[in-house]
Amino acid sequence: MARASRKQSIPVWAAEAGPHAEFVVSTRVRLARNFEGYPFAHLLSDEQRDQIWKRLLESLGQSEDFSTCQFSPLAKLPRRERLKLVEEHMLSPHMERPAPGAGMILSPEKDLAIMINEEDHLRIQIILPGLQLERGWERAEALDCRLEEVAAFAFHNDLGYLTACPTNLGTGMRASVMLHLPGLILNGQMGNLIGVLYGNDVMVRGFYGEGTRVHGNIFQLSNQKTLGRSESAILDELHKVTLQVIEKERTARKVLMAENRVSLENDVRRSLGIILYASAVSFEEALELLSMVRLGSEVGILGAEVRDFNLALTALGDAHLQRVARGETPEGEIDRRRADLLRTFVEER
Repeated sequence: MARASRKQSIPVWAAEAGPHAEFVVSTRVRLARNFEGYPFAHLLSDEQRDQIWKRLLESLGQSEDFSTCQFSPLAKLPRRERLKLVEEHMLSPHMERPAPGAGMILSPEKDLAIMINEEDHLRIQIILPGLQLERGWERAEALDCRLEEVAAFAFHNDLGYLTACPTNLGTGMRASVMLHLPGLILNGQMGNLIGVLYGNDVMVRGFYGEGTRVHGNIFQLSNQKTLGRSESAILDELHKVTLQVIEKERTARKVLMAENRVSLENDVRRSLGIILYASAVSFEEALELLSMVRLGSEVGILGAEVRDFNLALTALGDAHLQRVARGETPEGEIDRRRADLLRTFVEER
């Protein structure tokens, strides 16, 4: 496997548009797994953590499919690089300050990532552009089966896969869809919808997942239950709910245009003006502004459009801008650089 010095690419979910791209930013399928015969990650000794690494690398090292993957003990990565991986949704936010023995394996396209010695021994995740739950599951399952051929995972006949957190027992699978929903927010419908989704065993999370805030009118929907249901049932239900949310968002946009066009047009054009002329913007403000301009373009208000919206979600982050600057920048300089870069994502038709 390639080492941490390997040049990193743009994640495929940010570089490409997938099915239902107008509403769906990305799809993620994640599997939590623990090796049989070992305590959970927070109880591992240093020797056991090394054994986990060795077993994983032996499992994947024989496969040519993983010959180009990047192997990264997280403690050896500069903090800025860890933050960059968080901004790309490759790494959990709390792994920015990694536990002992934590690491990850990352494909060149950044559509596959394996977090090692996080909450569980392994967190296998597939991230794809647009709505692709079935394809994400097929790839995650194939990797899961390959690993299980050479190393048994902790499994109970009644409880399924054993995980450090009881909420992941059973399939150990968390599937999620990241959606851009400005219409539902502006119509004031999102609060009620969240309650309905929770009642249907669907969790609603923020921009970086559990416990994080919403930025740029972007939400993550994910399955709430992992125990007592099959993977296919979980995926089918999430796919169905996602399509229903898309239709609600589509309707909300039509209502806004029919009943509040003047107010919406004012908000959209104000956002465009700030993008074109602001000298400094924060990350959160940049995403809110882009969200409004993208909405304005999609409903026909503007003669401008947001180019590479998904890419902007990562490129405008602090760590990405620091990396481009190749060094620490004075206070306030990142916000100025972000304002300049933000303008490049908006173009006149």
